Amino acid sequence: MENQLTHEASAFINFRDYKFQDSRSYGFRWVDIKHLRLSAESVGARELLAALIGHEQFRDDYAGGGVLAEGPRHGPY
Repeated sequence: MENQLTHEASAFINFRDYKFQDSRSYGFRWVDIKHLRLSAESVGARELLAALIGHEQFRDDYAGGGVLAEGPRHGPY
């Protein structure tokens, strides 16, 4: 099945300098946003989920290795 999603952009937000009230450190907290565009064709929820899981951007190991086309899905976690 051809993937119907196109990766358009990414944004990374690191809370390293944010002072949390309930913690002495930032606790390695971050948000990684990936902007994906769905093709104009209408698809069901199952097809959309399959496209997301199958997309290369879903294979980011979040351990400094970046997106690996043949890597594990969503890291080893």
